[in-house]
Amino acid sequence: MLKSASGRMVQAVNPLTYIPDPKDRQKAMDKAKHMGGNMQDRMEVLMSKIRAGETVVIDVAVIKATMQNPKPPKDKHVAVLKMACAAASPRMQVQYTVHKLSSRLEDKPGWLVALKTLMVFHRLMREVDPSFQDEIIRYQERTGTHRLLRLDSFADHTTKDTWDMSAWIRVYSVYLDDRLAAYKSIRFDPEAHNAQNPAAFCKLDTCGAGELLDRLPVVQKLLARIMVCVPEGAAATSEVSLYAAALVLREVRAVYKSVSEGIINLTDKFFDMERPDALRGLDIFKENMQLNERLNAFFGSINTIPGLRGAVEFPELQSLPTDFLTTMEEYVRDAPRSINTAKAGPTGAGANTLPSVNRTSSMARQGGTTSGAITGTASGDATAAAAAAAPFANGGPPPAPAAEAPPAPAAAAAAAPEPLRISPPAPAPAPPKPPPNAIDLLGDDFPVPTPPMPPAQPYGAPPPFAGPTGGL
Repeated sequence: MLKSASGRMVQAVNPLTYIPDPKDRQKAMDKAKHMGGNMQDRMEVLMSKIRAGETVVIDVAVIKATMQNPKPPKDKHVAVLKMACAAASPRMQVQYTVHKLSSRLEDKPGWLVALKTLMVFHRLMREVDPSFQDEIIRYQERTGTHRLLRLDSFADHTTKDTWDMSAWIRVYSVYLDDRLAAYKSIRFDPEAHNAQNPAAFCKLDTCGAGELLDRLPVVQKLLARIMVCVPEGAAATSEVSLYAAALVLREVRAVYKSVSEGIINLTDKFFDMERPDALRGLDIFKENMQLNERLNAFFGSINTIPGLRGAVEFPELQSLPTDFLTTMEEYVRDAPRSINTAKAGPTGAGANTLPSVNRTSSMARQGGTTSGAITGTASGDATAAAAAAAPFANGGPPPAPAAEAPPAPAAAAAAAPEPLRISPPAPAPAPPKPPPNAIDLLGDDFPVPTPPMPPAQPYGAPPPFAGPTGGL
């Protein structure tokens, strides 16, 4: 027994036989790891100042902003990096800043360095000109690291608390990666209203139907990524993770507003779509209804965290009425199908041939049709011929005697092509005489048939017309 300074007797502990608690042991290991990393960062800062190169300011700012102390990155260090990555800064300087930040993620850091580096990236993406995101994309393409911000396999198994922090880092990094992917694919940025040229970014309320069906699911996916960014366990009480969660919550309103504008635009264009596009639009509407339900649960979970309670105020969202969804499904069943290939020929347009195809099919169902009927010429000639034959069938003057040539049907004579007329090299001959039994179908009265012509015909005249026995 030993006597303490306060006069109390305490039992002495033999260091050779003492077995520490596993939890205390893990905490001690984590503390020693942070202290070692912190000392290493200070040495790197000192070496950078000794070298005194052109990039010493950026080197020091990157290291101090991501040091292994449980505090968010200081604003003065982030401000230096913002000036280095401004729109007017040299592109080589911006690329070097991206390289230094990415090197902090490639050295297998602890959870503190990884999380603070992601936070610096996020702040620069939010607070700097969008050209900084273009430089990140170029750096990824040049180095082959196409998922620079995606740490979906990150794990720090030092203690149980580091497991919770690792889980938060994974969901946070996936959101940042999808945010950058949305900017790369459709030029969508939640902070586009702060850019110099906001009109150059994605606007879901003014784009056409085709672009809307391609862009809206990308923004919906980004909104779904936000809804899983809920710190749990030790991450719900860490000052660093709560600061990162606050950065995400500042963007939820802009992302949800873009989704709502896209849904309103899709509602205006839905009932004019063809069936394939209408099916895609219906799936987007159903996904939006699920997102609204999940978003209400997300805000409820955020309000249970003391450090984030009241960080964002959002009204309770209501989904679309069920009868409206039923109306959309009925329209999809009856929506017109698009025609991918032309039916009139190798160069036809399917949309222009659709009326004629429908008309031809209707005529075929009513008793058949011909090529002349499709064009509307043969049917008119047959009707006129029948009208011309009516006076003779009702007791009119008898028709002229038929020529020696074998009789031919009237329909075949009407459908036969006109022979080629070749002008002879000699002076133009007299106009050809009308064929026998010709009837002026355009006149108001039916003339009396003329007698047959002699066998000799002038050069270039059509063959004689012979009607069937008993009338035309």
